[in-house]
Amino acid sequence: QEEFINLNDGELEIPINRFNSTAEQPPLLLWLPSAYGTTEQQTVTAKALTELGFEVWIVDLHIAYFADVGRNSEEQFKADDIAQLISIAAQASRNKVYVIATDAVSRPALQGIARYQQQMAKADTPMRVGGAILFEPKLSYASTEPGTPARYYPVAKNSTIPIYYIQPVLSTRQWRSQDTVNTLQAGGSQVFLRSMPGVGDGFHLLP
Repeated sequence: QEEFINLNDGELEIPINRFNSTAEQPPLLLWLPSAYGTTEQQTVTAKALTELGFEVWIVDLHIAYFADVGRNSEEQFKADDIAQLISIAAQASRNKVYVIATDAVSRPALQGIARYQQQMAKADTPMRVGGAILFEPKLSYASTEPGTPARYYPVAKNSTIPIYYIQPVLSTRQWRSQDTVNTLQAGGSQVFLRSMPGVGDGFHLLP
C-alpha cells in the first residue's frame, strides 16, 4: 500500500510503498532509492521478502525532494530527514529496523543512521536500528588521478553499526572492496562482505 510520511512539521512529504508481512513482529527493511530512483524490481523483491517474514518500506526520496534521478542526486538527501524516517519506522515496528542503500546513497544512509544514534543516545532511548545492508557502497570522494588511494567520507570511518556489504564482482568497485571493509571496521562496525560473482552494478534493481 502507498503511504505518505510527513517530516519537519509537514514541510516534507515522503511517499513510501509499504509491504506488510503476516509474520508476528517482523523485522522492518527501510529501502532507500539508489541515485537513479526506485525500480519495479524492488517491488518484486519486496513481495518475496514479505513471504520470508520481513516488512519492507520502499522510500521514494526523489519525489519527496523534487530531485531529478541520476548521478549526484543523493547529495540532496538530508541526514536529519533520514534520521526522522528511521525513527518513525522504529516506532511503527516492534522489531529491529534495517536500512538498505545502494551505491552513493550509502553515504546519506550511514549519516542518517549516525544522526539517529546521536538522538537516541541524547534521549537515553534504546536504539532500534539493527544494521545496514549496502549494495556496492560508494563511500569515497571522487579520485582525481587513477591509481591514487581512496579518500573516504568521515561517516565511513566513524560507523559503528553492523553492515552487510554486498559487492558485485563485475564492477570496478570490486577492487577496493577490502579497503572499504577495512575503513568501515576502523570505526567499530562489524562488516560481512558478500561477493556476488557473475553480476555487475545495480544487478538487484534490474529485471
